[in-house]
Amino acid sequence: MPANNERIKGVEAAAIILEGLGQELAASVARYLTAEELEPIGAALAGKDAASGESRRALAAELLVDASAQANAFDGAVFAKAVVAKAMGGDASEALLSRIMDGAEAVSAIRRAHAYAFKDALRDEHPAVIALALAHAQRERAAEFIIGLPAPLRVDVVRRIARLARASRGGLMEIARRLNPAPVRETDGGGAAAWIDIDGERAASGIMEAIADKAPDIAAHIKDVVGERRRD
Repeated sequence: MPANNERIKGVEAAAIILEGLGQELAASVARYLTAEELEPIGAALAGKDAASGESRRALAAELLVDASAQANAFDGAVFAKAVVAKAMGGDASEALLSRIMDGAEAVSAIRRAHAYAFKDALRDEHPAVIALALAHAQRERAAEFIIGLPAPLRVDVVRRIARLARASRGGLMEIARRLNPAPVRETDGGGAAAWIDIDGERAASGIMEAIADKAPDIAAHIKDVVGERRRD
């Protein structure tokens, strides 16, 4: 759930707008985008269910539009495939969709991983790898994992999550394979889709809310230390 003072922006905002337009209008808009511009938006669509009511209302308030127009039932992968195919067509859409679905599949695999999988797979990993995995995890599971870390490592991981802006598609798929026993298809690793955009600040904010719900003292300590380091 977004923080009250948190603006929905960038790729996420674009994905919510296209979701609200429906396939035909979304495809009409997408025709004006390059493959590089459309790919992160398509990945955001493919990896999500219907935008939460709060996200719709927050974005609608910024744009002064009616949030009720968006349907409740939504299959992101189906929607993304339809929009990209209608907007680009032919081999170009097939190549782009292949890259989009690679990233979406990796994120989905990370999100459905069980709590014990995070402990087994990430226990001895570098904080940068832990941060990348937790940024895409369900926030309650990410919070549980961070609470179980030593105090200095908790702060380091949260700070790294907040600083994330993009990740390699191949790196995400490798993390997904470690976390989930179900097979994750191989990626070619090339092209513009080698990188996937991440809103690290938003991910860190959601995880911190979940930590505060489960362990207020730990959340307060993390905020205090992060605040002190920012002032330094």
